[in-house]
Amino acid sequence: MKRTAICLSLTLALAFSLIGCSSQPSSTAGGLTEGYPKQPIEMVVPFGEGSASDTFARKFADLLNKQTAQPVQPLNKDGGGGLVGLLYTYKQKNDGYTLLEITPSHVIADVLGKGKNIKLMEDFEPLARIQSDIYLLSVPANSGIKDFDDLVRQGKDKEISFAGISPGGWTT
Repeated sequence: MKRTAICLSLTLALAFSLIGCSSQPSSTAGGLTEGYPKQPIEMVVPFGEGSASDTFARKFADLLNKQTAQPVQPLNKDGGGGLVGLLYTYKQKNDGYTLLEITPSHVIADVLGKGKNIKLMEDFEPLARIQSDIYLLSVPANSGIKDFDDLVRQGKDKEISFAGISPGGWTT
């Protein structure tokens, strides 16, 4: 079941990935709610206090708070590589007062089916992209791999190990 969020004028001020969700769609004509916001807005940060995501969300909330009539309040819901915050947000009312900061780890978890019955791209509505991460692929100098096409060719002939960095640390 597709869940929708209210795209409000607030989203025009946003520039990183925030998504909204709920179990019950709610809006007025044109998708905007008159007089929004009437209460504080909760921005769920699905990682721990002091993390890079938390630091970014708090700075962004400070910027938003200069533009909104009600405060945007970061709320940390750490655990499960971001899945605890995802689940928390999923269970909230769809009234425009709960936003979720997402990271590439959420998209990866969604593709891998880690969210159980929650499907990020089906159950949440993207509101804004605020940040774009740079990804880099590298190999040891003595690997014999000269470029990406060579990596693909070698990967077809034999298993290749890889690792990366995630919010939870190294992954392999």
